[in-house]
Amino acid sequence: MTTITLRVREPHGTKCLTVDGDLTLENLERLIKEQTGLSALRILQGFPPRPLAADLKQRIGDALQSGDLLTVEAVRSVEGPAAFEPPLVARSPSDGGFEAGASTLPAQAAVSPTCSAGAEEPRTKAPLLERVVVPDDNSCLFRSVAFVLRQYLGGIELQTDELRELVAEAIGNDPWTYNDAVLGRTNAEYQEWIKRPTSWGGAIELEIFANHFGIQIASFDVRTTRMDVFGESAAYPCRAYLCYDGIHYDPLALRSYEQEPEDSLLTVFSSDDTQVEMLARTLIQNLHASRSYTDTANFLVTCRECGAELRGEDGALEHARATGHSGFVEQ
Repeated sequence: MTTITLRVREPHGTKCLTVDGDLTLENLERLIKEQTGLSALRILQGFPPRPLAADLKQRIGDALQSGDLLTVEAVRSVEGPAAFEPPLVARSPSDGGFEAGASTLPAQAAVSPTCSAGAEEPRTKAPLLERVVVPDDNSCLFRSVAFVLRQYLGGIELQTDELRELVAEAIGNDPWTYNDAVLGRTNAEYQEWIKRPTSWGGAIELEIFANHFGIQIASFDVRTTRMDVFGESAAYPCRAYLCYDGIHYDPLALRSYEQEPEDSLLTVFSSDDTQVEMLARTLIQNLHASRSYTDTANFLVTCRECGAELRGEDGALEHARATGHSGFVEQ
């Protein structure tokens, strides 16, 4: 079964909808009617919005792809049969305008929009998977998690201090799992340390977030291109993606059109959506090829608190343990 994750913008807000790609557009229309409570509606796709393919017997997987945006409009009465739209026109993903290193889905066949005389025809592009850069302020992991979870939590914006408190509480509640050997310090010390705004997060925090929110979090290491999936053993049905360049985390998101605002990007997908995973892997390979990472074994950092110059992650960790300092900047 091929699953497809769509964004559905309806009168009550924008939601994420995961469907079986082998179902028909007619099945999709019925499902949207059930979820919105609208008995008569019109479904538009893309941006600018254009009518969904007229053949409702068409497979969803042939007409749509993960990341596509559907706009649902209520109509006053049930309309007659929709007129057939112009022939499908394939758009090339190489028309320009994509961020360097970004990865795209294959170009989608899309209905040509009707344009006014003399106006340039809007170009329909394939959805774009990209890295969304968050501030480099020692809380990048927490900001990245908050960014991808906003959609999953129905628009709730988590704050970094909330997420740090959540980690501290989870660690304090399970001292057997989070023992001194795992944490590199005592359980109580780690709780206090992680609540500081200058402390970095990592695998421990991602595992806690995955289990707390019931979602898989896939984290790519740009240097090695390795993907670690936190929460995978629990078989959570949804997955979000992050990338780590050795010193900084950023979220990955799917953009349906070039000027789409960040707060409407797609960040949560079906865990078995292999197409999105492939896009993520391609993006990471492009970032790796352009050396968009830091070699943490040999890079030079400076302690923000005392000015000490240190080599590599091990040097920074040793300095942090010896002094209690936690703010570092790469030279």
